This record gives sequence, C-alpha cells and structure tokens, in this order.
Amino acid sequence: MLDLGCGGGGLLAALRARGHRRLVGVEWNEQEILSCISQGFEVIQANLNRGLEIFENDQFDYVVLSQTLQTITDVERLITEMLRVGRRAIVTFPNIAHYKLRQQLAAGHAPKLRLYPFEWYNTVNVRSLSIADFEEFCAQRKIRILHSTAIDTENDTVVYEDPNRNADVAILVISD
Repeated sequence: MLDLGCGGGGLLAALRARGHRRLVGVEWNEQEILSCISQGFEVIQANLNRGLEIFENDQFDYVVLSQTLQTITDVERLITEMLRVGRRAIVTFPNIAHYKLRQQLAAGHAPKLRLYPFEWYNTVNVRSLSIADFEEFCAQRKIRILHSTAIDTENDTVVYEDPNRNADVAILVISD
C-alpha cells in the first residue's frame, strides 16, 4: 500500500493494526515525515505535483490519495501515475456540492469545509470538486470506478440518497 500525502501516518498506523505489512508513505512536510519515521514507517519526501517517477509500474496493490486531491495542481498526471504504480487506487476528497456548502455560497460566502478549518484566503486547497465532477473526469478518461462510497461525516453515516448533495466526503476505488 502506498499512501500519498500520508501526513503523520494515521492511515498507515490503522492499516498496520489491521495486519497490512508493506506500507509506504509519501509526504512533503518534514514534521509529518518525522512523525511517520518515529512510528517505524518507510516514508519518502516528495512533491506529489511532480509525479511518482521514483516508483515502478504495478509496484503496489493499492495507492491511496486521502483528502489530498483538492491540493494537487496536476490532477490528471497524478491520477495517471497512481494507476501506473498501483493495481488500484483509492481517492477520497471533500465534496464541494454538499448541501451545507451550497447554502454558504447562496448566502454570499465562499464555502468553508468543516473538515478543513481554512478561510478562502489561507486554504491549502487549490481546487474544489464534487462527486459528479470526479465521476465525469473518470468517464472521460475511461477510468473505471470499481466502488464508490459517499459519507456524511457529521452524522457518521453512509449516504445512499443523492450523494452529490448529501455527502460531504467521497471515497472511490478506481482502476484503468
């Protein structure tokens, strides 16, 4: 498993606790890297916007990009690279089409994501996308969506009815 934008290693730790053995992280922030190393994880410092050239084709079963897609400047390149180095990719992102964010915009304010306590002027997010946007992106590039789960994190529930409107987070498993 390759965790892109692994932060302090939270996902890596959870996977290790479930018995997964080959876990590698990629992170840019030095403090987060030190946190991962202190937990015994293999972490590579790299800028995800420059691709994953350091990895071989099909080197991993899964490549995870969790809550990082909205910070990536070259999404097409990174998704292509994820599918090159992994047999499958798992992508999670905040859904900008969530009804509460729509309400903020209708009230005349830039949407503020509950999961990310940033204002419009100091956010690390360089883009906003919806579940429908990502599904369209995949369809145009003939990327298969193997599984999709929509979550309402505030109520800790899976959303089945109108996920593009009612879910604030999307989780998709994709392959080429």
